[in-house]
Amino acid sequence: MLESHFGPVQIVKREPVRAAHYCAVSATPEDDGSEFLTDWFTRHGLTRLRRFGADCEVSEAAQKAGHRGYEFWWTAAEEITPAEGVDVVELPGGLYAKMQLSDPFSSPFEVIPGGWQHLMEWLKQHPIYQMGSHQWLEEVVETPDATYLDLYLAIAPAIPKPEPWIEQKDAFLVAGTAYEGKNAEGEIPRMWDEQFIPRIGELAGIQSGGFYGVARASQGGEPGVFAYLAGVEVRSLDALPPGMVGWQVPAQRYAVMPAYGVQDLGPAIHAYYHNWLPQSKEWQAADGPMLEDYPESFPLDDIILLYFPVRRIGRD
Repeated sequence: MLESHFGPVQIVKREPVRAAHYCAVSATPEDDGSEFLTDWFTRHGLTRLRRFGADCEVSEAAQKAGHRGYEFWWTAAEEITPAEGVDVVELPGGLYAKMQLSDPFSSPFEVIPGGWQHLMEWLKQHPIYQMGSHQWLEEVVETPDATYLDLYLAIAPAIPKPEPWIEQKDAFLVAGTAYEGKNAEGEIPRMWDEQFIPRIGELAGIQSGGFYGVARASQGGEPGVFAYLAGVEVRSLDALPPGMVGWQVPAQRYAVMPAYGVQDLGPAIHAYYHNWLPQSKEWQAADGPMLEDYPESFPLDDIILLYFPVRRIGRD
């Protein structure tokens, strides 16, 4: 099964890097180019650090001759000087969906294309991302025990859509620090920075994932006042550290909208309550807390997911 070669998909941000660039065109360009650059690095006294590559287009004549093209970007510990058909370029960085292939060269013409197809299917299922315009990459990663191939699919935040998507979430537990008020003086951002983030290490049983901001109506019902919990998902609410509290978030159906950075929370919330919700013929607001989901990929992509509790009109 091809899937046995596929690791989990991660969102990463790769910084620009200077590299030796070489393009090989032959019946076996990956092997030929790698052999050439290995010899070139040795003759020039360079210590190889990372090996990036990607397919590249070739002429029609080369295609008819059965040739393919493959580009290489290899980095070194030392200063690189161009020579003998090798250029020195800056390989641009950017946002990527990264997946590692195990044992990629056992059946390279099945495993590697299958990995790229898996990443493309993953992208189709994630409405907050679209294809990026920067260079797709493959990186050979060698360890003492095995050789891997990391696939880097270039992505970018998708153009915001006016309509949310609907998602069902199971019940879960969140623990952290709480606030009640109107956030008139920016108390919530300060609570994240000064009270919760420095104390995350005190919590036990943290589940994998990002952070949550959970907002619900105040017990007193005063207009404009709400309760807010800055926290993480945990396995239990027992024996919480002093000054921390825990809430159970019930199983709920949500309308989900992305916000592109903390500064975009207000406009996204306004667009939901004043544009989409009043015009929806199928969904209405339901009782329950609103969630701010800060995924593990935040702040690399600066995308926050807002979860608004909803139910079907006349059916739930």
